[in-house]
This record gives sequence, C-alpha cells and structure tokens, in this order.
Amino acid sequence: MTKALILVDVQNEYFDGGKLPLPDMDESLTHIEALLTCFRSNRAPIFHIQHFALTADGPFTLGSPGAELHDRVKPQLTMQPPEIVIPKYYTNAFRMTWLAAALQGSGVSEVVVVGAMVQNCIDATVRGADDFGFKVTVASDACAAAPITLKDGRVIEAATVHDLFLEALNNVADVLPTTEVIAVIEQEGDHAAGHVSWGG
Repeated sequence: MTKALILVDVQNEYFDGGKLPLPDMDESLTHIEALLTCFRSNRAPIFHIQHFALTADGPFTLGSPGAELHDRVKPQLTMQPPEIVIPKYYTNAFRMTWLAAALQGSGVSEVVVVGAMVQNCIDATVRGADDFGFKVTVASDACAAAPITLKDGRVIEAATVHDLFLEALNNVADVLPTTEVIAVIEQEGDHAAGHVSWGG
C-alpha cells in the first residue's frame, strides 16, 4: 500500500493579510506541518495543490502574493521522491488536472487530505479521490473552514461548518485527528516496512 499526502490550497490567501483569512488556519497549519514532517521522514509521495482564480481581480490571482503557497509548507523539489505542485482552477483538485494520473503513476492507493476550505475544496477533493477509487483519510484538525452566511442572514460559525462537513465525509473517508493519522503511518512503518511502499 502506498500513501500520499495531498495539501489542498495551503496558500497565503487563507491567512492573516490574505483576502480570505480563515479563523482556524494558523492552528490547522501546525497539524499540517506535523503531517508533512511525517511524510517527508518516510519519503512518501507529497502533492501540493495550488489554486488559481479564473478572474484577474479576485483572490488567488496568478502571480499575486495571496496565491503563493505558505512559507511553512514550501515544497521540497529536490527530495526523493520530489514533492509535486499541481495547479488547479476548480474546487475539486482532480478536475482538469493531472493529480489522478500522478497518484496512479506513483502506485498510490491511499491519500491523506489536509488544507482548506473544508466546505469547498476539501469536500470536493475528498469525494473526487473516492470517485477515483483511492482510500481516503482526512486529518480533521489539519483542515480549516469559513463561516457561512445563509440567505436569511443567519451565520453558521466556522467551527460548526467544519464539524458538519467532516461528519458528512465520514461516508467516503476516514476522518481522524492528526495524531491518529501519524500513529497509523508510524505503525505501518514499524511493522510492515518490507511490505509498505512509500513511493516510486
């Protein structure tokens, strides 16, 4: 079994100073870093998804500071295997990208998904991965959501949005905290090193 880490839109736009700052993005980033360290130490495949807007005047504009990947998760392109950056233009990281082909070409059968936003790109990407037949794990505390304002003016807080969408994803994925995701990876590495492929 080969696992891959997919970092969805961990970009400056979602942090303080960006156009779409998320309430829990800084806390989520700490957990994202922990998973990134774990996958790097195991030389597992890592895919950075970088969103770009189709319009020139909104968030995630190509070439803007907000569209850049956050400094704390900058891909290490010289690692073996090298970390791969895949641009996307839609909520689903599999739509009109080469993500599925890259995963399949690396022999990946299971993906761990982290990033933002839970109600948009995380939800769509997790369901897309399931559609392609990958076993999916979502690191719940390594994902961030935004509040939602309903048409009648009521506001659903980000924490509630986060929990509701991830609860729904339990139908197609294992939703676990980062510590449990890392524990599973370390256990596999300790007990099945000869049978678990981390890349190639």
